[in-house]
Amino acid sequence: MSTTVSDQTMPQAEPATPATATAPVIPAMPGTPGQPVLMYYVPPAPKPKRVYAVGLVDGLFALVTLVVGYLWWDWLFPRSAVYPIPMGEAYIDRLPGIGVTAFFVLAVAVSILYYRLKGIRLSQPAIVGAALIAFASVPFALYYATPLHFLLGMALVAGFVTWHAVASRTACSRGLDAGIVIDAVNQWFPAPFTNLGAWWSGFTQLLRKHEKSKQVVIVIVGVFVSLPIIIAVIALLMSADAGFQNLITDIGRAFSRFNFNRFFWQTIGAIPIALFASALLYANANRQGTNVATRDGAERVRLGAQKIPASALAAPVVILDVIYIAFFAAMGTYLFSGFGGHLPDGFTYADYARRGFFELAVVAAINGLMIAFCYLFTARRGSGYSPALRLTGVALCVLTLLLIATSIAKMVLYIDAYGLTRLRFFTMAFMIVLAVIFGLVLVRHLKEFAVSRPIIIVILVAFIGLAWANPEGIIARYDVARYQSGSLKTIDIDYLSTLGDAAIPSIASLANDRNAVVSTAAQKVLTERGYENQAPMAWMSWTWQGQTASDLAGR
Repeated sequence: MSTTVSDQTMPQAEPATPATATAPVIPAMPGTPGQPVLMYYVPPAPKPKRVYAVGLVDGLFALVTLVVGYLWWDWLFPRSAVYPIPMGEAYIDRLPGIGVTAFFVLAVAVSILYYRLKGIRLSQPAIVGAALIAFASVPFALYYATPLHFLLGMALVAGFVTWHAVASRTACSRGLDAGIVIDAVNQWFPAPFTNLGAWWSGFTQLLRKHEKSKQVVIVIVGVFVSLPIIIAVIALLMSADAGFQNLITDIGRAFSRFNFNRFFWQTIGAIPIALFASALLYANANRQGTNVATRDGAERVRLGAQKIPASALAAPVVILDVIYIAFFAAMGTYLFSGFGGHLPDGFTYADYARRGFFELAVVAAINGLMIAFCYLFTARRGSGYSPALRLTGVALCVLTLLLIATSIAKMVLYIDAYGLTRLRFFTMAFMIVLAVIFGLVLVRHLKEFAVSRPIIIVILVAFIGLAWANPEGIIARYDVARYQSGSLKTIDIDYLSTLGDAAIPSIASLANDRNAVVSTAAQKVLTERGYENQAPMAWMSWTWQGQTASDLAGR
């Protein structure tokens, strides 16, 4: 006769321990009446291991991305070199050159090939994007590397990673609009970092499917483990026989230029690059983590942020407009004298140009942020933008454009008196781009249209255009031409030499100048550049501008 446990019996059982609160507790088989019911702990089921849908293509590209990771460190970060000078030896840092161009062309080609093998054809926007990346990388092969090239390199990396959204047809953006920010977030964070295991899965899949590949890896590991024994045996044999010692010495001399230390660390550094690259390719080909951030989600966030009443923002904008009007009224004659090409009384060119210039540039940037803040966070009535903010925004744009125009006029006056420098050149370029952007924003306040796309195009054209324009060469040619024409009384050869190879042709034209101080300084720069020609240079540091400078210095 079986016994049962009634509902009244169950509550009298001993309470579960804290450990049983997170897992199911199942009563054991009941015993005799009056005895407590025994309980036992059932552990939770283990979390299933992530399985990646990898095949032969993923396995092969696990190796390809490892090579690309190695080339990242080898082609983008050239080696330093030693060259002889009369006083001894000097070091020269070899800067990035054509290796950067070659790397990005190779990286784009690898991605295109992977998607092609996965059955994904490039769309027309993807082809345009690939061409734009290659086009933007060409200045590295042309010109001496400058701080602008450093910024260009970061932009190329950011653009290349984001381009994968377009290449794999997972993009949220519709052309060059604000949606490109969403694609950048997806491609940089959830897509690669949620698929980091794809590289190892592809690599192990290749070994499992191809026994020969597995055997090769086993052989390599075996040789590596036994390397200390092999080295010890070679050392003993070299001590035993002079002929064998000479043979090993000749072999060692052949490999003496190979930097094993650099090779080792570049190989180690290639692994995280390969992990990221493989994860990025796998994520886009399989649509894993590529749409974590969406356009609809961003739109909901934008609409949710539009909570500030228009009157609360219109008031400070009106105050700013009044302050700027008062500023122009108080400083009228002094501020606008630059348009007439003459200095106010009591000022030098340097004092007039510098005083307030950078402050005005900061004010213009603040005004841009203020306009953007109003547009993003103002509460709407219906679907329209507040007429009050539209009107005050128009006034703020007009006054900002006036500030920019006066700043540019002051800088033009300064450049006319003292010539160009990097700071003056790029400041002028920045102010011109800022003026174009404020002009677009002004039109946007007068007429509704999608302003984000033309702003992005303006920034891209300005940035890539500056890289292609060779600013250092422009600065050197302008200053030397002004000096030779007599409109500049002096020329700073030491400053021109800081412009690198871009200035060598201009400096060479001063080597026989009638001013002995100038010609001596120019010849000294050319001599020093000639010494640098004796330093070894890897091909990835070559530039067209550097070759031209070497030819001029070697004459």
